[in-house]
Amino acid sequence: IKGNRKPIGGHQKEKARVFNNVEIAIHPGTSLFLLSDGLVDQVNHKAVKFGYRRLESFLLAHAHLKMAEQKILLLEELKNFQGSEEQRDDITLLGIKLKT
Repeated sequence: IKGNRKPIGGHQKEKARVFNNVEIAIHPGTSLFLLSDGLVDQVNHKAVKFGYRRLESFLLAHAHLKMAEQKILLLEELKNFQGSEEQRDDITLLGIKLKT
């Protein structure tokens, strides 16, 4: 679900800032991920971004694993992708798996 492209804080020009509300059905066993753009914007030595597609493919391929295992594998994936490139932004990824 894409978020609104509005900051939560800061100076507001409008009288009241309005955000979209979205409701989704969530079933037991569902995994939810909240993230900043730092991971997907990370580049490798060819200036290619990690990207949302790569992240989505990774998460889907490893969804059967426990969150702790996914974390270890994702950190390895990022390190291999990055190579010698420095981290360029904060990287925040929060994963939650609902109990079955």
